Amino acid sequence: MDYLSEKIKEYRDIIKILRTSLNYTLKSSILEEDFYKNLNYAKSLEREILEDILPLYREKEKYKADISLYKYSLQGSYIERGFIENIISVREDIYLLSSSKQNTRFLLMDRENKTYEFTDILKEVDDRVVYFKKYNKIIYIFTVLGKICALNTENIDKFIYYGEKLDIKELDKDSDIYGFETLMEIDKNKFISIEEDRVELFILEKNRLNYKKDIYLNIDNPKALKKLSHAKFLIGDIKGNVYLVGYKDGNFIVEDKLNLVEGEILYIDIYSLEDDRKIAFISTVNNYLYLVDIDKFKILKKFDFDGNIYKTFHNKNSLIALSDTGKIYLFEENLKAINLNKNRELSNKFIASGSSLADNRDYLLFDIDGNLNILKVNRLEDIEDLRKISLYD
Repeated sequence: MDYLSEKIKEYRDIIKILRTSLNYTLKSSILEEDFYKNLNYAKSLEREILEDILPLYREKEKYKADISLYKYSLQGSYIERGFIENIISVREDIYLLSSSKQNTRFLLMDRENKTYEFTDILKEVDDRVVYFKKYNKIIYIFTVLGKICALNTENIDKFIYYGEKLDIKELDKDSDIYGFETLMEIDKNKFISIEEDRVELFILEKNRLNYKKDIYLNIDNPKALKKLSHAKFLIGDIKGNVYLVGYKDGNFIVEDKLNLVEGEILYIDIYSLEDDRKIAFISTVNNYLYLVDIDKFKILKKFDFDGNIYKTFHNKNSLIALSDTGKIYLFEENLKAINLNKNRELSNKFIASGSSLADNRDYLLFDIDGNLNILKVNRLEDIEDLRKISLYD
Protein backbone atom coordinates (compact mmCIF):
# COMPACT_ATOMS: atom_id res chain seq x y z
CA MET A 1 0.00 0.00 0.00
CA ASP A 2 1.44 3.40 -1.01
CA TYR A 3 1.67 6.43 1.26
CA LEU A 4 -1.45 8.14 -0.15
CA SER A 5 -3.53 4.97 0.19
CA GLU A 6 -2.44 4.65 3.82
CA LYS A 7 -3.54 8.23 4.47
CA ILE A 8 -6.93 7.62 2.86
CA LYS A 9 -7.45 4.44 4.91
CA GLU A 10 -6.49 6.29 8.08
CA TYR A 11 -8.90 9.11 7.18
CA ARG A 12 -11.76 6.67 6.65
CA ASP A 13 -11.00 4.99 9.97
CA ILE A 14 -11.08 8.27 11.89
CA ILE A 15 -14.35 9.25 10.17
CA LYS A 16 -15.88 5.96 11.36
CA ILE A 17 -14.75 6.73 14.91
CA LEU A 18 -16.29 10.22 14.68
CA ARG A 19 -19.60 8.81 13.42
CA THR A 20 -19.69 6.28 16.26
CA SER A 21 -18.94 9.06 18.73
CA LEU A 22 -21.71 11.26 17.32
CA ASN A 23 -24.22 8.40 17.49
CA TYR A 24 -23.28 7.89 21.14
CA THR A 25 -23.74 11.62 21.78
CA LEU A 26 -27.20 11.58 20.15
CA LYS A 27 -28.30 8.83 22.52
CA SER A 28 -26.56 9.96 25.71
CA SER A 29 -26.29 13.73 25.21
CA ILE A 30 -22.68 13.33 26.31
CA LEU A 31 -19.82 14.43 24.04
CA GLU A 32 -16.86 12.09 24.34
CA GLU A 33 -13.68 13.63 25.68
CA ASP A 34 -11.52 12.99 22.60
CA PHE A 35 -14.14 14.02 20.00
CA TYR A 36 -12.57 17.39 19.11
CA LYS A 37 -9.10 15.88 19.08
CA ASN A 38 -10.25 13.29 16.52
CA LEU A 39 -12.15 15.93 14.55
CA ASN A 40 -9.09 18.17 14.23
CA TYR A 41 -6.98 15.19 13.25
CA ALA A 42 -9.51 14.28 10.55
CA LYS A 43 -9.38 17.84 9.18
CA SER A 44 -5.59 17.71 9.13
CA LEU A 45 -5.62 14.37 7.29
CA GLU A 46 -8.15 15.67 4.77
CA ARG A 47 -5.94 18.66 3.99
CA GLU A 48 -2.89 16.43 3.51
CA ILE A 49 -4.82 14.11 1.18
CA LEU A 50 -6.17 16.98 -0.91
CA GLU A 51 -2.69 18.51 -1.19
CA ASP A 52 -1.37 15.14 -2.38
CA ILE A 53 -4.05 14.60 -5.02
CA LEU A 54 -4.14 18.20 -6.29
CA PRO A 55 -1.23 17.69 -8.74
CA LEU A 56 -2.86 14.48 -10.00
CA TYR A 57 -6.11 16.26 -10.81
CA ARG A 58 -4.21 19.00 -12.63
CA GLU A 59 -2.94 16.32 -15.02
CA LYS A 60 -6.47 15.28 -16.00
CA GLU A 61 -7.51 16.77 -19.34
CA LYS A 62 -10.79 17.98 -17.86
CA TYR A 63 -8.98 20.06 -15.24
CA LYS A 64 -5.96 21.29 -17.19
CA ALA A 65 -5.37 25.02 -17.00
CA ASP A 66 -6.99 27.31 -19.53
CA ILE A 67 -6.32 30.93 -20.48
CA SER A 68 -8.71 33.72 -21.41
CA LEU A 69 -8.09 37.29 -22.53
CA TYR A 70 -10.41 40.11 -21.43
CA LYS A 71 -10.27 43.53 -23.07
CA TYR A 72 -10.70 46.53 -20.76
CA SER A 73 -12.40 49.80 -21.75
CA LEU A 74 -10.46 53.07 -21.69
CA GLN A 75 -11.98 55.83 -19.56
CA GLY A 76 -10.94 59.42 -18.95
CA SER A 77 -9.51 62.13 -21.19
CA TYR A 78 -5.90 60.93 -21.55
CA ILE A 79 -4.82 58.62 -24.37
CA GLU A 80 -1.42 56.97 -24.83
CA ARG A 81 -0.60 56.55 -28.53
CA GLY A 82 2.84 55.03 -28.17
CA PHE A 83 3.80 51.39 -27.62
CA ILE A 84 3.97 50.62 -23.91
CA GLU A 85 7.59 49.63 -23.22
CA ASN A 86 8.07 49.50 -19.44
CA ILE A 87 5.62 48.77 -16.62
CA ILE A 88 6.11 48.61 -12.86
CA SER A 89 3.56 48.12 -10.10
CA VAL A 90 3.15 51.00 -7.66
CA ARG A 91 0.47 49.34 -5.59
CA GLU A 92 -2.62 47.26 -6.29
CA ASP A 93 -4.19 48.34 -9.60
CA ILE A 94 -1.89 51.38 -9.99
CA TYR A 95 1.10 51.10 -12.34
CA LEU A 96 3.78 53.41 -13.68
CA LEU A 97 4.49 52.95 -17.37
CA SER A 98 6.49 54.47 -20.20
CA SER A 99 5.94 54.45 -23.94
CA SER A 100 7.78 54.74 -27.25
CA LYS A 101 6.44 58.32 -27.47
CA GLN A 102 8.70 59.22 -24.51
CA ASN A 103 5.70 59.53 -22.21
CA THR A 104 5.79 58.37 -18.60
CA ARG A 105 2.47 58.26 -16.74
CA PHE A 106 0.35 56.29 -14.29
CA LEU A 107 -2.18 53.62 -15.22
CA LEU A 108 -5.25 53.17 -13.01
CA MET A 109 -7.22 49.92 -13.26
CA ASP A 110 -10.74 49.08 -12.13
CA ARG A 111 -10.91 45.30 -12.35
CA GLU A 112 -14.45 45.09 -11.07
CA ASN A 113 -15.77 47.17 -13.99
CA LYS A 114 -13.04 46.11 -16.47
CA THR A 115 -11.96 49.70 -17.16
CA TYR A 116 -8.72 51.66 -17.04
CA GLU A 117 -7.49 55.21 -17.42
CA PHE A 118 -4.24 57.10 -17.79
CA THR A 119 -3.08 60.14 -15.86
CA ASP A 120 -1.34 63.14 -17.35
CA ILE A 121 2.33 62.60 -18.22
CA LEU A 122 5.15 63.15 -15.73
CA LYS A 123 6.70 66.32 -17.13
CA GLU A 124 9.89 65.76 -15.14
CA VAL A 125 10.68 62.69 -17.29
CA ASP A 126 11.07 64.07 -20.79
CA ASP A 127 12.89 61.34 -22.70
CA ARG A 128 12.55 57.62 -23.35
CA VAL A 129 12.68 55.39 -20.27
CA VAL A 130 14.81 52.24 -20.40
CA TYR A 131 14.33 50.93 -16.85
CA PHE A 132 12.28 51.24 -13.67
CA LYS A 133 13.46 49.99 -10.28
CA LYS A 134 11.48 50.23 -7.05
CA TYR A 135 13.03 50.29 -3.57
CA ASN A 136 10.31 50.57 -0.91
CA LYS A 137 8.36 53.77 -1.72
CA ILE A 138 10.89 55.12 -4.23
CA ILE A 139 10.84 54.29 -7.95
CA TYR A 140 14.07 55.07 -9.80
CA ILE A 141 13.57 56.01 -13.44
CA PHE A 142 16.49 55.63 -15.87
CA THR A 143 16.30 57.17 -19.35
CA VAL A 144 18.08 56.59 -22.63
CA LEU A 145 19.90 59.93 -22.31
CA GLY A 146 21.27 59.06 -18.88
CA LYS A 147 18.80 60.96 -16.72
CA ILE A 148 17.95 59.36 -13.36
CA CYS A 149 14.89 60.43 -11.39
CA ALA A 150 13.71 59.32 -7.95
CA LEU A 151 9.91 59.27 -7.64
CA ASN A 152 8.43 59.10 -4.15
CA THR A 153 5.15 57.19 -4.50
CA GLU A 154 3.94 57.78 -0.95
CA ASN A 155 1.63 60.68 -1.89
CA ILE A 156 0.90 60.02 -5.55
CA ASP A 157 -2.86 60.13 -4.89
CA LYS A 158 -2.56 63.92 -4.67
CA PHE A 159 -1.13 63.97 -8.20
CA ILE A 160 -3.52 61.38 -9.61
CA TYR A 161 -6.75 62.77 -8.20
CA TYR A 162 -6.02 66.45 -7.50
CA GLY A 163 -3.28 67.35 -9.96
CA GLU A 164 -0.81 68.37 -7.27
CA LYS A 165 2.93 68.29 -7.87
CA LEU A 166 4.78 64.99 -7.59
CA ASP A 167 7.67 64.41 -5.25
CA ILE A 168 10.21 63.61 -7.97
CA LYS A 169 13.86 64.62 -8.11
CA GLU A 170 16.60 64.29 -10.68
CA LEU A 171 19.70 62.64 -9.21
CA ASP A 172 23.31 63.60 -9.70
CA LYS A 173 25.54 61.34 -11.79
CA ASP A 174 29.11 61.05 -12.98
CA SER A 175 29.86 63.38 -15.87
CA ASP A 176 30.84 60.50 -18.16
CA ILE A 177 27.42 58.82 -17.97
CA TYR A 178 25.91 59.71 -21.34
CA GLY A 179 22.97 57.33 -21.49
CA PHE A 180 21.74 53.75 -21.38
CA GLU A 181 20.54 51.30 -24.01
CA THR A 182 19.86 48.49 -21.56
CA LEU A 183 20.01 48.48 -17.80
CA MET A 184 19.41 45.87 -15.10
CA GLU A 185 19.78 45.67 -11.34
CA ILE A 186 22.04 42.83 -10.14
CA ASP A 187 22.07 43.68 -6.43
CA LYS A 188 20.78 46.41 -4.13
CA ASN A 189 21.80 49.73 -5.72
CA LYS A 190 24.08 47.97 -8.24
CA PHE A 191 23.23 48.06 -11.95
CA ILE A 192 24.80 46.79 -15.15
CA SER A 193 24.52 48.08 -18.68
CA ILE A 194 25.63 46.82 -22.08
CA GLU A 195 28.03 49.12 -23.89
CA GLU A 196 29.29 47.73 -27.22
CA ASP A 197 31.36 44.63 -26.35
CA ARG A 198 31.36 44.86 -22.60
CA VAL A 199 29.17 44.92 -19.52
CA GLU A 200 29.64 47.93 -17.25
CA LEU A 201 28.81 48.60 -13.60
CA PHE A 202 26.98 51.54 -12.01
CA ILE A 203 26.34 52.02 -8.30
CA LEU A 204 23.68 54.22 -6.72
CA GLU A 205 25.28 55.88 -3.69
CA LYS A 206 23.67 58.64 -1.62
CA ASN A 207 21.30 59.68 -4.41
CA ARG A 208 24.08 59.79 -6.98
CA LEU A 209 24.78 57.30 -9.78
CA ASN A 210 28.47 56.49 -10.05
CA TYR A 211 30.07 54.85 -13.07
CA LYS A 212 32.65 52.25 -12.01
CA LYS A 213 34.72 52.51 -15.17
CA ASP A 214 37.43 50.15 -13.87
CA ILE A 215 34.95 47.32 -13.30
CA TYR A 216 33.67 45.68 -16.49
CA LEU A 217 33.33 42.38 -18.32
CA ASN A 218 34.38 41.91 -21.93
CA ILE A 219 31.89 39.84 -23.96
CA ASP A 220 31.57 39.93 -27.75
CA ASN A 221 28.20 41.35 -28.77
CA PRO A 222 26.19 40.84 -25.57
CA LYS A 223 22.44 41.04 -26.22
CA ALA A 224 20.23 39.72 -23.41
CA LEU A 225 20.49 40.21 -19.64
CA LYS A 226 18.64 38.68 -16.71
CA LYS A 227 19.23 38.81 -12.97
CA LEU A 228 19.47 35.36 -11.43
CA SER A 229 19.94 35.94 -7.72
CA HIS A 230 22.03 37.99 -5.31
CA ALA A 231 24.84 39.46 -7.48
CA LYS A 232 24.47 36.76 -10.15
CA PHE A 233 23.07 37.13 -13.64
CA LEU A 234 22.91 35.62 -17.12
CA ILE A 235 24.15 37.20 -20.34
CA GLY A 236 23.36 35.98 -23.84
CA ASP A 237 25.37 36.98 -26.89
CA ILE A 238 24.93 37.13 -30.65
CA LYS A 239 26.59 33.72 -31.15
CA GLY A 240 24.16 31.70 -29.02
CA ASN A 241 26.28 31.61 -25.86
CA VAL A 242 24.83 32.11 -22.39
CA TYR A 243 27.18 33.11 -19.56
CA LEU A 244 26.56 32.65 -15.85
CA VAL A 245 28.25 35.63 -14.22
CA GLY A 246 28.80 36.59 -10.60
CA TYR A 247 29.85 39.89 -9.07
CA LYS A 248 32.07 39.62 -6.01
CA ASP A 249 34.67 41.81 -4.33
CA GLY A 250 34.55 44.39 -7.10
CA ASN A 251 34.97 41.92 -9.97
CA PHE A 252 32.81 40.17 -12.55
CA ILE A 253 33.51 36.42 -12.70
CA VAL A 254 32.26 34.11 -15.48
CA GLU A 255 31.26 30.98 -13.57
CA ASP A 256 29.91 28.91 -16.46
CA LYS A 257 29.10 29.03 -20.16
CA LEU A 258 26.56 27.21 -22.31
CA ASN A 259 26.25 27.26 -26.10
CA LEU A 260 22.67 26.82 -27.28
CA VAL A 261 22.51 27.64 -30.98
CA GLU A 262 24.40 29.28 -33.81
CA GLY A 263 22.57 32.56 -33.57
CA GLU A 264 21.49 35.40 -31.33
CA ILE A 265 20.11 35.03 -27.82
CA LEU A 266 16.95 37.15 -27.90
CA TYR A 267 15.52 37.01 -24.41
CA ILE A 268 16.12 35.43 -20.99
CA ASP A 269 13.75 34.95 -18.07
CA ILE A 270 14.10 33.08 -14.77
CA TYR A 271 11.34 30.94 -13.29
CA SER A 272 11.53 29.64 -9.70
CA LEU A 273 9.84 26.31 -8.99
CA GLU A 274 8.03 25.72 -5.70
CA ASP A 275 11.05 23.77 -4.43
CA ASP A 276 13.25 26.85 -5.18
CA ARG A 277 15.01 25.30 -8.17
CA LYS A 278 15.51 27.88 -10.91
CA ILE A 279 14.78 27.35 -14.59
CA ALA A 280 15.99 29.75 -17.29
CA PHE A 281 13.70 30.33 -20.26
CA ILE A 282 16.02 31.35 -23.09
CA SER A 283 14.71 32.44 -26.49
CA THR A 284 16.94 32.35 -29.56
CA VAL A 285 16.67 33.00 -33.28
CA ASN A 286 15.20 30.26 -35.48
CA ASN A 287 12.13 30.05 -33.21
CA TYR A 288 13.79 28.08 -30.41
CA LEU A 289 13.01 28.27 -26.71
CA TYR A 290 15.31 26.46 -24.28
CA LEU A 291 14.62 25.52 -20.67
CA VAL A 292 17.90 25.38 -18.74
CA ASP A 293 18.46 23.99 -15.25
CA ILE A 294 20.45 26.72 -13.51
CA ASP A 295 22.02 24.46 -10.86
CA LYS A 296 23.43 22.04 -13.44
CA PHE A 297 23.59 24.67 -16.20
CA LYS A 298 22.30 22.11 -18.68
CA ILE A 299 19.46 22.09 -21.19
CA LEU A 300 16.30 20.42 -19.90
CA LYS A 301 14.05 20.93 -22.91
CA LYS A 302 14.01 22.59 -26.30
CA PHE A 303 10.90 23.88 -28.06
CA ASP A 304 10.60 24.76 -31.73
CA PHE A 305 7.76 27.24 -32.23
CA ASP A 306 6.44 28.84 -35.41
CA GLY A 307 7.87 32.20 -34.39
CA ASN A 308 10.45 33.74 -32.08
CA ILE A 309 9.57 34.16 -28.41
CA TYR A 310 10.28 37.80 -27.61
CA LYS A 311 8.97 38.10 -24.05
CA THR A 312 7.69 36.02 -21.14
CA PHE A 313 5.87 36.83 -17.89
CA HIS A 314 5.42 34.55 -14.93
CA ASN A 315 3.30 34.27 -11.83
CA LYS A 316 2.82 31.62 -9.19
CA ASN A 317 2.77 28.23 -10.97
CA SER A 318 2.48 29.60 -14.52
CA LEU A 319 4.38 31.37 -17.28
CA ILE A 320 3.15 32.84 -20.55
CA ALA A 321 5.37 33.19 -23.62
CA LEU A 322 4.67 35.72 -26.39
CA SER A 323 5.51 34.86 -29.99
CA ASP A 324 6.11 37.36 -32.80
CA THR A 325 3.48 35.44 -34.80
CA GLY A 326 0.83 36.66 -32.37
CA LYS A 327 0.52 33.51 -30.27
CA ILE A 328 0.46 33.32 -26.48
CA TYR A 329 1.70 30.02 -25.03
CA LEU A 330 1.02 28.75 -21.52
CA PHE A 331 3.53 26.89 -19.37
CA GLU A 332 2.35 25.58 -16.01
CA GLU A 333 4.11 24.09 -13.03
CA ASN A 334 3.01 20.75 -11.64
CA LEU A 335 4.68 17.71 -10.10
CA LYS A 336 7.94 19.64 -9.55
CA ALA A 337 8.33 20.57 -13.22
CA ILE A 338 7.11 23.24 -15.61
CA ASN A 339 5.71 22.11 -18.95
CA LEU A 340 4.09 23.56 -22.05
CA ASN A 341 0.32 23.13 -22.07
CA LYS A 342 0.07 22.17 -25.74
CA ASN A 343 -3.71 22.44 -25.91
CA ARG A 344 -3.98 25.92 -24.45
CA GLU A 345 -2.79 28.83 -26.57
CA LEU A 346 -4.20 32.07 -27.95
CA SER A 347 -3.70 33.29 -31.54
CA ASN A 348 -3.68 36.69 -33.25
CA LYS A 349 -2.76 38.48 -30.02
CA PHE A 350 0.10 40.88 -30.71
CA ILE A 351 1.32 42.15 -27.35
CA ALA A 352 3.70 45.08 -26.87
CA SER A 353 4.33 44.78 -23.14
CA GLY A 354 2.87 43.51 -19.91
CA SER A 355 3.28 42.62 -16.28
CA SER A 356 2.31 39.99 -13.75
CA LEU A 357 -0.49 41.04 -11.43
CA ALA A 358 -0.18 41.00 -7.66
CA ASP A 359 -2.79 38.26 -7.22
CA ASN A 360 -0.30 35.73 -8.63
CA ARG A 361 -2.78 34.38 -11.17
CA ASP A 362 -3.41 36.97 -13.87
CA TYR A 363 -1.40 39.09 -16.31
CA LEU A 364 -1.71 42.67 -17.52
CA LEU A 365 -1.02 42.94 -21.26
CA PHE A 366 -0.95 45.91 -23.64
CA ASP A 367 -1.46 45.05 -27.30
CA ILE A 368 0.25 46.90 -30.15
CA ASP A 369 -2.79 49.19 -30.51
CA GLY A 370 -2.43 50.35 -26.91
CA ASN A 371 -5.42 48.45 -25.55
CA LEU A 372 -5.26 46.97 -22.06
CA ASN A 373 -6.12 43.30 -21.66
CA ILE A 374 -6.13 41.02 -18.65
CA LEU A 375 -5.10 37.43 -19.26
CA LYS A 376 -6.59 35.05 -16.72
CA VAL A 377 -5.11 31.63 -16.02
CA ASN A 378 -7.85 29.30 -14.83
CA ARG A 379 -6.38 26.29 -13.05
CA LEU A 380 -6.67 24.24 -9.89
CA GLU A 381 -4.45 26.48 -7.82
CA ASP A 382 -5.02 25.17 -4.31
CA ILE A 383 -7.14 22.73 -2.32
CA GLU A 384 -9.97 25.26 -2.03
CA ASP A 385 -10.32 25.02 -5.83
CA LEU A 386 -10.32 21.24 -5.47
CA ARG A 387 -13.19 21.37 -2.99
CA LYS A 388 -15.37 23.06 -5.63
CA ILE A 389 -15.29 20.12 -8.05
CA SER A 390 -16.56 16.55 -7.89
CA LEU A 391 -13.58 14.37 -7.03
CA TYR A 392 -15.35 11.37 -8.52
CA ASP A 393 -15.47 12.79 -12.06
